[in-house]
Amino acid sequence: MRLTITRANSGLSLVAIQLASAARAPEVVASIGGSGMTPPPSAVKNPGGTGSGEGTGPAANAPTTVAAIKTLAKVRGDYGYFSLGKDYPPEAKQLGIEGDIKVRLVVGANGKVTAAVLLNRLGHGLDEIALTRAHQIEFEPARDTNDQPVSSVVVWTFHMTLPQ
Repeated sequence: MRLTITRANSGLSLVAIQLASAARAPEVVASIGGSGMTPPPSAVKNPGGTGSGEGTGPAANAPTTVAAIKTLAKVRGDYGYFSLGKDYPPEAKQLGIEGDIKVRLVVGANGKVTAAVLLNRLGHGLDEIALTRAHQIEFEPARDTNDQPVSSVVVWTFHMTLPQ
């Protein structure tokens, strides 16, 4: 299952998507937004039928509970500035490469970064530094509507500037 969180004018939206097997296409299994939880079109069935509803076949892959995020993850400490100084890659320094690198971080329920993916690259050793530093950041985890810590996604921007 893949969860997608988006921010819209009306607040946060969370969409759960059941990933496809070889024989099936992905399908939306639940969506939470401004008006509450909405079942996907495939879950709305026509009333009626004559069966008891107690089948003997294998159970369907039911999604786990999808909870809305009440508070987003917040950084612990001061990670607004990392000084590279003498650690600035020599090739990047020689070529005058500087700029921003955005990294998508998965923040676990314990506040630690469990995965980091580059959203853009500068190359010349700067990408590797951003990924290394990304795993050093600690967060106050996001909280669901029951005030329980949950995993979430944060996009972090590293500003790489040439040392003076």
